[in-house]
Amino acid sequence: MLLADYVCRRPPADADILSFFVSAARGTNTRAAFEKEIVDQIDDCLGRPGVPVPGNAREWKALFAEAAEKRACHGRKLLLVVDGLDDDVAWSGLTAGSGAPESGADATTFGRAAGTGQRPAHGSIAALLPSRPPPDMCVIVSLRRWVRFSDDFPPVRQPLRQYRHLRTLVPVAGVPLMQQPPPDVTALGEPVTGLLAVAGGGLRTTDLAELTGLPAERLDRLAQGPVGRALVTDDPVSRTYALADPRLVRAVREDLGKAGVLRHNHELLAWSRRWRAAGWPDGTPPYPLAHQLRLLAGTAERAAYVLDMPRLARTAGPDAALAQLEAFEAEISGTTDATSGDERLAVLVPLCAARSLLRQDTHEVPDGAVSLFVRLGDTERARGLARSAPTAVARAVHLADVAAELAYAGQSPTGRTYGEQTGLDAAAVVREAVEWLARDRADQGFPGTFRAPRSHARLLGAARTLATLNGSDAARPLLRAVLQDPAAGTEALIEAAGMLDSVGDPDAVAVLRARAEMLGAGGMRARAAAVGLWGALARAAPSLGPYAGDCIEAVCEELGDADGLGAVDVLATAASALTALPAKRPRQAAELIRKALDPMRRVIEALKDPDSPPDSVSDSLSEEDRAHLRRELAGTLARLAEAVADAGAMRTDLDDIGRLVEDLPEGLRTGLLGDPLLERAQWVVEVARDDKARRDSEAVAAADEKRRTERRSKDAERGAREEERKARNGRERDALGATRTGRTDDTGRADDADGAGGTRRRAEAACDQAQTRAPALGHTPEVGRPAFLPRRPAPR
Repeated sequence: MLLADYVCRRPPADADILSFFVSAARGTNTRAAFEKEIVDQIDDCLGRPGVPVPGNAREWKALFAEAAEKRACHGRKLLLVVDGLDDDVAWSGLTAGSGAPESGADATTFGRAAGTGQRPAHGSIAALLPSRPPPDMCVIVSLRRWVRFSDDFPPVRQPLRQYRHLRTLVPVAGVPLMQQPPPDVTALGEPVTGLLAVAGGGLRTTDLAELTGLPAERLDRLAQGPVGRALVTDDPVSRTYALADPRLVRAVREDLGKAGVLRHNHELLAWSRRWRAAGWPDGTPPYPLAHQLRLLAGTAERAAYVLDMPRLARTAGPDAALAQLEAFEAEISGTTDATSGDERLAVLVPLCAARSLLRQDTHEVPDGAVSLFVRLGDTERARGLARSAPTAVARAVHLADVAAELAYAGQSPTGRTYGEQTGLDAAAVVREAVEWLARDRADQGFPGTFRAPRSHARLLGAARTLATLNGSDAARPLLRAVLQDPAAGTEALIEAAGMLDSVGDPDAVAVLRARAEMLGAGGMRARAAAVGLWGALARAAPSLGPYAGDCIEAVCEELGDADGLGAVDVLATAASALTALPAKRPRQAAELIRKALDPMRRVIEALKDPDSPPDSVSDSLSEEDRAHLRRELAGTLARLAEAVADAGAMRTDLDDIGRLVEDLPEGLRTGLLGDPLLERAQWVVEVARDDKARRDSEAVAAADEKRRTERRSKDAERGAREEERKARNGRERDALGATRTGRTDDTGRADDADGAGGTRRRAEAACDQAQTRAPALGHTPEVGRPAFLPRRPAPR
């Protein structure tokens, strides 16, 4: 009905929907009906009638891609909705209109239609769904939980085989789960329905196969096919079934009559007694161990069953056995029949002894023991061991470990197919762990008994594993259970806030916001937790950063001198939180650190003053501050040092913290057992100093490297200019040399032509050059004569 309402009355405005509702009553539970209906709808989508029916999954994918592309051209998306996919007859091996499976059929007819001996006509609807929908197309499918798919379903790369693509629809409060009208159980056959009605549930398909002689594989297929709507899983971990409706139980018992009911009762008792005679070995079914009491009528017979200690030791943990003993004690004590007081006493005395023995068996469960049983393949034993822990919160922790180990088992090569995957078992164990945690809160109240922070850390660790392996939906119940636990400390809440990004739970963000706002209105410890939680929320959801920063500052603005030393923790935590926001607020953080240092400095100065008696200093402090000095001073100094380090403060600030630590009187430096209380603060200061020195050294080295880089760059530029100048001068010299060479060549050729005349002209040219240089040398040679020729004497 949910998908029908979505498709028919509330369709999305930007999408075109292809819808198909699988229903045996309407005759739409076959692949042929799906093909005809969807092709008709795609005809309307494409606007061209007569689209041929695709012959295989590849052709169907091409047709879906064509339709999606057509819708995308109009700015719309294509959505395929299939409701009740597991009602397809191909899932149960039935054909449309077939009846109950033949009781004499063997396992080889499993893939054939029960009751007809024929195979399903045309395969399954699920095999036509695209493993990777084309662009602009989405697929929504609804179905019940199952163990295996139809035989022709793709074995790999199918989203329905991957846990992260699945979403579980939980029951809606106030809405009855009873179906109108009750489902038909005819296809299950009289032997199966009769045994379930008489047993009252608690039977697995393997148990029914042993009792009826039918193939267990066929019963599995029936239970997870359309007929399975007549059944419910009363224990998801053991996968035991019961009839889904009390009206079905009454109808089946009326059809059986007294003789039929008595016959099935004898069958079940004989089967259970065989397991008892064998000594309740490993592999004993759940029904003989826990549910056989429903079949017993006599007081003595019931008492013998309830007080069977080997059976009690094999049940799923002492808690279930103790509950059974208490219920039987109430039954015996309230009887008004002819049973005498001596007879009741003969039952109650061994019952009290058995209860005492079981309570002694309640002991601490070693870490890792339950995971080891899961790896060995004994999930029920692991769950029983987890339930044997002494407290409800310890049981929740060990059950969470079982769920995480089941998730790992689901990733093994043998568990990759959805039918073999243990993700459903993990989800059921997670729900049981959450129930134990809620029961612990209800039994203990708040604040209840002390819980080690490690309990919540282990629960969150299991949630992180489940989110990684099975998707966010698998981890969400555990995360919410921790967030809603009033006993969860600040560290657990901050760690949970850090997981919001991977789990993606808007409701969890709202829970954390409400928790932070509630803590912000409490005492000093609560306010310190509130500012730390606001910081974690801002890191997990960056959009909350500005609001979270404002809330942190608002909490700090309400603090005054009257709040004493407790306010120092709030201010220091707030300073660290402000420096870790997506948009950091270093100036406000520095102001909060200065505001936190003042009261610490005043108190420590007064404590180390030799003129002030210690009693007078103590008298000047409030009772809360005196208690703070005795119990929490070391942690406060450490938080202050961390805030200074987170804010990237100057060396002088770190020196101030160091002096505060060094000036603390000796009586406050050690604990009752002589243990040093200030180790953490001193370590934080030393680490911050080393980190500051390292950062300063890196800054100096970076500045030196920058200067060297700039110098090398300038030298390289200068060298490049020098090389360019040399290259230019070389080119000029080469050009001048080429010109002179050209003149020499021309002169040579003229000499060759003129002979002696050429020699004379060269001599005259040399003479001209000498005359040109003569003025500079102080000579005045005759014009037109060579300077090196002797002058002729003048005639007389």
